[in-house]
Amino acid sequence: MSLHEKTTEFLASRAVRLHHHLWHQIRDTWNWARGGMTEVQKKKIEELGWKPDYPSQDANRRWDTTGPAGEDFLFMHRQMIKKVKEIQSENGGNMTSVSGWASVPSPNSSEFSVPEAWEVYGAEGFNRFLKVIKSDDYYYMVMREWQRTYTDKSWLKGKTLAEVGAKIESTIHNMMHMRWCDRPWDPRTGKREESIGQDGNDISKKWDDPRANWLGHTYSSHVNPVFWKLHGWVDDRTEDWYEANKDSSNLEKVNLRGVDWYKGELVLNSDLWTGGMDFGHEPSPQMIKKMEEVSEVLFGKNDSYHFYDL
Repeated sequence: MSLHEKTTEFLASRAVRLHHHLWHQIRDTWNWARGGMTEVQKKKIEELGWKPDYPSQDANRRWDTTGPAGEDFLFMHRQMIKKVKEIQSENGGNMTSVSGWASVPSPNSSEFSVPEAWEVYGAEGFNRFLKVIKSDDYYYMVMREWQRTYTDKSWLKGKTLAEVGAKIESTIHNMMHMRWCDRPWDPRTGKREESIGQDGNDISKKWDDPRANWLGHTYSSHVNPVFWKLHGWVDDRTEDWYEANKDSSNLEKVNLRGVDWYKGELVLNSDLWTGGMDFGHEPSPQMIKKMEEVSEVLFGKNDSYHFYDL
């Protein structure tokens, strides 16, 4: 399983890294809703065109399952999947590499074995978390049950797409990122080291190397081939939701900003938030500069969102 070199080159580019990173940073963590930013910072980010329409967490750091944020999560990643499939196909790449898992791999999987946990000095909580999330028991007792729930049409029936997206994002999605992450690549040594990886404030170009593909950080996770397997699995759940509700909830499929999407009473919003631009938009030096400015405003106060930050 591998991505074509042109696909990896695109994903490892500074523009794509910044877009994916900032989209998660602004909506997924405490930055917007929990007072992590001053009103001056918020105003500046709004002026730069990056104000999130619907932050994914509330002031108490609870995931919002009633508002449209879950739809944003599903839509933006569907845009990502479409773009990556186009690049992979245009260059004769293996399309299986950018198709989702049929089911979440079990501990017996030889192709998608779980990398071993590692120890980070002074990070006891993270170390304990990593051991648990990578254990066989965690798969059988937690992850497999999530999978059963999110593929169960009786559970999906009657739920808004936003609720489904928010619950998947905050549970199995985040934990798949961490279960299949390996040691982060360290630009100082050129090797994978026992650390927590890239600091949230650091967007220096040394992290734009394609080897920086740690699944646990939003600046690098999408460069990892496993990202496309797990996100393909997540994306397929929207089709399960559609099939569960199409006959009873007046749903229809539409084309929205270049991707297949949905319209109907269980869809809360038709103006999905994908950051300062849609994913896959042809980058320009001006766009990159603007995203760097957003990053500077954002990280003047806060650290980074990682997928193990629940």
